[in-house]
Amino acid sequence: KEDAALGIVLSVFFGLGIAFLGVIQKMPDGSAAGLERFIYGQTASMLKSDAELFALSAAVVTAVAVLLFKEFAVLCFDQEYAGSQGWPIIILDTIMMALVVAVTVIGLQAVGMILVIALLIIPSAAARFWTEHLLRMIIGAALIGAVSGLVGACLSALFARMPAGAIIVLVASLIFGFSMCFGTAR
Repeated sequence: KEDAALGIVLSVFFGLGIAFLGVIQKMPDGSAAGLERFIYGQTASMLKSDAELFALSAAVVTAVAVLLFKEFAVLCFDQEYAGSQGWPIIILDTIMMALVVAVTVIGLQAVGMILVIALLIIPSAAARFWTEHLLRMIIGAALIGAVSGLVGACLSALFARMPAGAIIVLVASLIFGFSMCFGTAR
């Protein structure tokens, strides 16, 4: 299935990336590449300007997603129906992917690839355990992501030398585990 293939490809290439990171870091100029910051980010060293950029980009992405909510919902769940209604499927799909890419690229340098990917996947997967209604699931995923970020950042600040990005992912994973065990919709 598509989701199994995605999981396999993602994990294989992630493993290859970590292996290459280890090889590159052992090279004399390996630390100059900055790959570790790219993968793990620098969440704890974010500046006010970074937060302002995140807020602005989040507002733009949210506004576009809200304006095209109905179209995105139909596109995701029944692309053939959307096409039969005359909707511009390729344009809508391109806009949706552009929003995902924009969020990923903006967050990549500060929070790292692992945190960006984790917060794209884990909150929505956790929210699916609580509801079958799409809008409630989106709101739940947003809340789970926000709580994960807040609690993870606070825990990271309390314990010295604990990377904020990794702690945020762990908190999100704990929420996912709780949702999987106690979610009422699945």
